[in-house]
Amino acid sequence: MSVPERRYDLAAELLARAVERAGDGAGDLDIGDLLAEVARAHGHDLASELGSSPTEASAGEARLALVERLVRLLARHGYEPRLAGGVVTMANCPFHALAEEHRDLVCHMNHELLSGLAEEAGLAPGAIRLDPEPGRCCVTIVA
Repeated sequence: MSVPERRYDLAAELLARAVERAGDGAGDLDIGDLLAEVARAHGHDLASELGSSPTEASAGEARLALVERLVRLLARHGYEPRLAGGVVTMANCPFHALAEEHRDLVCHMNHELLSGLAEEAGLAPGAIRLDPEPGRCCVTIVA
């Protein structure tokens, strides 16, 4: 038996950054908007762990290689990704207990984090979707 990986440390870090920005007088943004900004920025930073595709690959091969690297990266960060039919679903939410108690806030943060990752990786706009279903993470990736 194994216990799914949880990343409450990351959620706490992102929330703390958002609160600090609010305390620094970050304009008219509410804490939810600030959390979205810091989560998206973290996703951009996370993309640095993806590496690059082989330069001799065709566009299709490069896209497949990107999706495979993305799946490995997500697995390293606790998501348990599953690729089927061009859609990546995550069997695990790294923020599960928080999402159970604060679904809108946490799922929005997670969506922004993965949107920043996808954006930086070069996936099409809209590839990251908020698609909650019981028993899995609320975010899916259309590869």
